[in-house]
Parts: sequence; structure tokens; C-alpha cells
Amino acid sequence: MKHFAVMYSYPNKIPLSLQEVKRINKRLEAIPFDTLYGFYSYQNLSKDVKEILKRSMERYSGD
Repeated sequence: MKHFAVMYSYPNKIPLSLQEVKRINKRLEAIPFDTLYGFYSYQNLSKDVKEILKRSMERYSGD
């Protein structure tokens, strides 16, 4: 997995608002972590997690 997706509703394919994406990103930047566990084991990340998150949030926010 090389990116994060952020949605309000996955079944209905409703994205989060730009304001909400930025708010979540700001809060996650302050939390130290290096592993992420997904719903399925193939979604687990243990390498470059913060960088993948940063790139994904930049893509969503247009920064």
C-alpha cells in the first residue's frame, strides 16, 4: 500500500471535506507512530508510514 484514502463514507464514496482532511492531518502530525494496522493484514504498514501519510494528505489538500 502506497497511499492513504480518506472518505466520509466508503460504501457511498463520499469524500471528506478539505477542511476536515487538513484538521485530521494536523492532529496526526503531532502523534509519533511508525506502524499502521489496516482492516486486512495486507493493509498494514511498518515502513515510511509518516511519509506516505504526508504525501497522501498533500494530494487530498492540494498543498
